[in-house]
Amino acid sequence: MIKISRLPMTTLSVFAAAAAGFGWLSAASAAPMVYTGIVVTDVRVADKPKMHNATLTITVEADPANVVDAGVPSASCTGSSFFYVPNGNAQMRIEHEGKIQAAHVDDGQIVITLDACSGGIGFGAIFSSGLQVAYPLAFSQGTAQVATGVVEPRSGPSAGPGALSAVVSATGVAWSCIGYPPVQTHDLQGTPDGLCTSPDTYPITSDIGNIYIYQPYYELWGSQITSDHDGSTNRGAFLIRRKPD
Repeated sequence: MIKISRLPMTTLSVFAAAAAGFGWLSAASAAPMVYTGIVVTDVRVADKPKMHNATLTITVEADPANVVDAGVPSASCTGSSFFYVPNGNAQMRIEHEGKIQAAHVDDGQIVITLDACSGGIGFGAIFSSGLQVAYPLAFSQGTAQVATGVVEPRSGPSAGPGALSAVVSATGVAWSCIGYPPVQTHDLQGTPDGLCTSPDTYPITSDIGNIYIYQPYYELWGSQITSDHDGSTNRGAFLIRRKPD
């Protein structure tokens, strides 16, 4: 998956370590796009009780012409492999037991992330500690991997950032994982316990209060999540559409 801070989905946080020095890529043909992720998971708003199996929809309008090359080498592919699109306009819709809450996320917090080597795509978030590449929601495996342009085996030239400008309808393994990847992958050490870190100190700030998104579904090998690709047992959908005129 997106291997990036823990970059590499194996790489999605390496994004964060170097954020200040990333260079902009030229993408003159790109146009503003609307990125949408849909998942059923656990969500908490402010100090209210956690909502179990809420339907969460994240929508971000962003311009892939602003794509950033993380400049982090991949352990598997040649060429640039890890990208993100900043400065998106992000909204969240939370439906739980027939009640709907709509939120506008504070500007600059949520970005679009892409691992064009291992095949991960979705939404990351920028915190004072850096970029989390698979939180609030990112996807690996399934047609989400196909949408990134990555094919098996995951080696050779990177697929590049073109997926960020394409019309996409995909499903895949859904991650809402602070500290991704939770298990050691190549030079990324994983989290201390091999599980996703609790999001309770990683709020997504919005006009309805702080929002926290959890990773309730995963498969264990011993006491650790089995894999950084399919260790999550949750699934979701990811869509990219051109922004209407």
